[in-house]
Amino acid sequence: MDSTWSGVFEYVTGESEQVWARDLASVHHRGIAELPGKMVRFDRVEVERAHGSIRPDLVGIVGERRINLEVAVTHFIDNEKLAKIRDLAVPTLEIVLPPSIDPDWEALRKILHSPDGKFWRFNPLAEQRAEANYQARQAARVERRQRDAERRRRDEERRRKDEECRRRDEERRQREAERMRAQQQEEMRARQQAAEVRKQKAVLREEALQEATYGLVAEVVLRRERDSFYVRWNQSTVNLSSDPPTSSGTLGVWKIGQAFSGRQDKGGFWEFPPGESVFFQIVGAVKAEGALVERFRLPAGMDARASAQAIEFLLAPSHTGSNISLHPARRSAVSPYCVIYRYGDQFATIALDNMSLTLRVVPPHPNDALQNRITEVFKRFRGQYNDRNRQLEFPPVEANFFAIASALRPATANHICRLLHPESVKTGDVLRRLGFDVP
Repeated sequence: MDSTWSGVFEYVTGESEQVWARDLASVHHRGIAELPGKMVRFDRVEVERAHGSIRPDLVGIVGERRINLEVAVTHFIDNEKLAKIRDLAVPTLEIVLPPSIDPDWEALRKILHSPDGKFWRFNPLAEQRAEANYQARQAARVERRQRDAERRRRDEERRRKDEECRRRDEERRQREAERMRAQQQEEMRARQQAAEVRKQKAVLREEALQEATYGLVAEVVLRRERDSFYVRWNQSTVNLSSDPPTSSGTLGVWKIGQAFSGRQDKGGFWEFPPGESVFFQIVGAVKAEGALVERFRLPAGMDARASAQAIEFLLAPSHTGSNISLHPARRSAVSPYCVIYRYGDQFATIALDNMSLTLRVVPPHPNDALQNRITEVFKRFRGQYNDRNRQLEFPPVEANFFAIASALRPATANHICRLLHPESVKTGDVLRRLGFDVP
C-alpha cells in the first residue's frame, strides 16, 4: 500500500503531552522538525489488529517497522487514545476522509497519493529532530537575549547617567527656587506680623484714647458684608457709627438713630443717652439689621453672671432668624471654635478647626504670669511650636480646646473679646465648658 506524507512537525515540551502538526509560521517557541514527503510502499497491511491497549484501523508494515493508520470520518483521535499511542511509541498517521467521499477505488487512490488530509499524531523521528531543533533554538534565543540584555543594560546605564545629571540640575534649581520662596515668605511674614502688631497697637491706642477722652465703658463691633458697625458706650453717651461709609451702612445707622431718637453730630456719629440698657438695645437693633458680632468689650465692673448673660445676648440669634454666633468668614461645615482673651494689652487666641488646634499671643511676648500658664499648657498637651506662624499647635480635639481655653481663662467673662462656636451649640453651654459662672 502506498502512502505519502510531508509537512512541518512541532515538538512540545514537558508542559504538554500533545503533538500537533501545524504551519511553521504558527510555531515560535517550540522545536520544529521538517520531514520531506515521500512515497511508502507497505510490505503488508493488517486490519484492526490489537496492539497493546489500542486497536488501530490499519497497521502498515515495512520490514520491521510498523505504522498505525487511523481513518477519521466523524470520530478523531482523542487525548486519551493519543496518550496510549505515545506510551506504545508507534508512529501513528491519521487520515481524514470527508463524509461525502465517493467510496470507489479511484477516489481512495487519489486520497492516499495526496498529502492533503493526513496528519502525524505521533512520530518518534519528528520528535527527535524537533528536540534537537528546540535545543538549538533555545541556545540561540538565550544568546540573543543575553546580547539584548547587555545592550539594554548599556542603554539603561547611559540613560541613568543622563537622568542623574538632569536630576542634580533640577534639584539645584529647586533648591535655589525654594530658597528664594522661603526668603520671600519670611519677608512677607515679617511684614504681616509687623503690620498686625502695628494694627493691634493702633487699636489699643484708640481704645486708650477713647477711654481717656470719653471714659470708654463698653464696645461692640458688628459686621454685615462690607459694613462694620461700632457701638460704643462711654461716660457721656452711647454712640453708633459705620465704617467704611457705604450707602447701606449709612442707611442702617440712620434708621436705628431715628428709631431711638438719637442725635447726629457733624462726624456722622449718632449719639444716645448713656446707659447699659440703651447700649444693649442699640446692639440688638444692629443685629436685627442682619449684622454679626465680630468682637466686643464688656464693662469692667460687670459681675460674672452679668458678663455671661451679656455674651449670650450678643451671640444669640437675632429675630431675623439668622444665627450669628459665627463670623461670616469663619463659617464652616466643620463647626469651628474660637475664643480670644484679653490680658491687658495682649490678646490670646485659641482656635479649633478640622485641621488644627492653635494658640497664639499678640504681641508675641506675653508677661511672666501668662507665660507660665502657656508653658504649663504646652507641656501638658504635648504642643509643638510652629516657628513659621509663631504659634503653638496641639492635636485638633474638641476636648483639648476646652481644656486649654479653661486653663488660660481670665478672671471674668468680660475679658472675652471674641467667641465663635457652632450654630448648633448654645453660647451658655460653651461658657460653662470654659469654666465661667453662667446662670
